[in-house]
This record gives sequence, C-alpha cells and structure tokens, in this order.
Amino acid sequence: MGWCPSRTFLGNDAQSFFLSQLTVGKSKYIAILWYGLPYYAASCISAAIRAFPDHRIVVIATNVGVPYKDIDIACGAPVMWIDSMADLKWSDLGLDIPDVCVITSWNHRAYSALSIEAKKNKNAVVVSMVDNYFHGTLKQWAGALYFRLRLRSLFDFMWVPGRRGRRFMRFLGMPDSRILEGLYSASPAVFHNSGAGVNRDKVVFVGQFIYRKGVDKILDFLNTNAGASWRNRIRMIGHGPLTEGLLAAGMRLEPFMQAEELATAYRGARALLLPSQMDHWGVVVHEAALCGCLILATKQCGAVDDLVVHEVNGYIMRESSSVEIARALEWLDGLSAEQMSEGSRVSLSKAADFSPRRWAETLGRITDTVAV
Repeated sequence: MGWCPSRTFLGNDAQSFFLSQLTVGKSKYIAILWYGLPYYAASCISAAIRAFPDHRIVVIATNVGVPYKDIDIACGAPVMWIDSMADLKWSDLGLDIPDVCVITSWNHRAYSALSIEAKKNKNAVVVSMVDNYFHGTLKQWAGALYFRLRLRSLFDFMWVPGRRGRRFMRFLGMPDSRILEGLYSASPAVFHNSGAGVNRDKVVFVGQFIYRKGVDKILDFLNTNAGASWRNRIRMIGHGPLTEGLLAAGMRLEPFMQAEELATAYRGARALLLPSQMDHWGVVVHEAALCGCLILATKQCGAVDDLVVHEVNGYIMRESSSVEIARALEWLDGLSAEQMSEGSRVSLSKAADFSPRRWAETLGRITDTVAV
C-alpha cells in the first residue's frame, strides 16, 4: 500500500476526518505534501488551518524517522502518511484532486506524480517548496537548464526560506513575482525570550553530530589550548556518528529534545554555534534568535542573510574551521553587557520577520490565485 492513516486525532479516526473534509462545502481545497513533516512545518500548517477555517486543508507526509511527539496534534489535523517513492494517484488516497497542491521533494515519485496529476487534470495551482541556494556547481547549472525546459511550466510559485533562496530561483528562471519567501519558521509560541535567565553563559550546538554540520571542526577547536576552557561552556544537543569523538574530548552530550525542552536550553544560552559546511537555511538559527540568542554561524548557513548582522547580533564565520570558531567565540567573550543586550534585541527583531502567521498569510495569497 502507498499510504496509511495516522494515529487518531482528538478521538476521531484520521481517514474519517479526510472524508469529512471532502464533503463539507468549503471554498478551496488545499493539499500540503511535506517530506518528513518537521515540527516547525506542523506549526505553520496549524496556523493556516486556524486562519482559513473555510478552506479544506489536508496534510500528506512521509515519515523519515525523526521522533517528533504528537506531530498530528501540532499540525491541528491528522496526517496521511505515504511512501514517498510509491507511484500514487489522488484516487489511491481516497481524495479528489485539490485546487492547490503545495509540495516538497520533487525528486520523490509520489510527490511529483500527485502534483503532475493535479496540474494536468484540474489545472491546480502547484507550489514547490525549495530551500536550496546557489553554490555554482555543475549540477546546478545543468539543473537550471532542466528546470527551464521541463519543470517551469508545472510550478505556479516557488516558496523559499529567504533572500538567498530567492536569488537561486531567479537563477533557475523563475519570475520574481512568482517567488515567495518565509517558507520556514519556528513557532514563537514555543521559542520565545520570556523567562530567559540573566546570566546566560552557555553556547549551544543543536543538530546532528556530522561533518556537514561542522562538528569535526568543533572537535578540532576543543583539542586546542583555547578550546579546552570551552568544554564546560558548550552544550552539544543532538546525535550522530561523531558522538564518540565528542565523548573522548570530554564533552557532555545531550540527546534529541522535544521543542519545549529545546526552547528552555536556548533561553539559558548566550549564543548558538553552527559551523556548518552547508546548511540551506537552518531553522535552528531562527529558533535561537526567537529566544534572544546571538548567532555564531558560517556564511554557508542560508539563514544568516536574513537573521544575522555581523558583529552585532552574531558572528558570521567565513568558513567551517577551528580557527573561525575560535574567532567567533573570542568575539562573543569580548562583548559588554550592553552589547549583549543590543545583540539579543536585534536577534528578536530579525526573528519576528518569520512566523507561522506569515506562512499562513502567504498560503492565503497563493489560494487567492485559484480561478473561481
């Protein structure tokens, strides 16, 4: 089978909910297909469901094994879980074709097949959610040609996290008027600065313990003379293959946290450390900024274009290296109380530009383009 219903939601069977959504006379029918369906996506979808009670919104996703608790409750609707590589039609899901089809992961067969069917058979508004940015690789140059020849006519809008994503979509040939920002947002209801401690002395890393996230560079730094004094000041939250190396360096590691617990960790930290080799945007940057943290991140993290002012509310590292980590932490340690306060204020101000409410408003703009 290509799909299976989720857990029950507030006492109602998920499949019954979907069928009821199709029979109630609501104005527009929107399908959101999100590979993985992380917690931040659920909070955005929930905002849209609350904002547009007259629209039918169904959520279709693929479970990739990330242990988010009660994701369907966070969504505000049950989730229809599918195999992303199955060859599916809308009728296979017991659903008719939507007016608006919003998808991630074009390269997954189920998502591409459903969006093509929606465009071909109903001329639905099809939106692709894309978080990549321009790296100048041969693959991207070839992809730009393929997009212009084969995919451009399918998509009515491209939805990106921020400015760097917009530039990439222009490179692919998408008109600026068809590029929408604000794709990603943490939940301000969970991630906020209320109750933050005055003596915030920790620096926190959140994510997978992998090379792409620059964890090997954190290890290199910790094994220097300067890094030794930071071993008790850096909180490493996550998991991954570099765990043993971190333990050998004397680090105390903390496992994956649910959103509320993670927000508490941010509120006890001065800054987020994210020395990634590449991060398309980095929702953890937004989470930390919402909690008033300063941001120490590489320029390879897409979110720095939108959320960080260099040497004001953060330090933008030129590359993922132990040397740049040392410079960023030295800058952080040299800040006065007034500079820390101003940096925190700027983080909160920048973070306010991205929210589930903005996400819902953007979905509303998309839906308004549906022909009556």
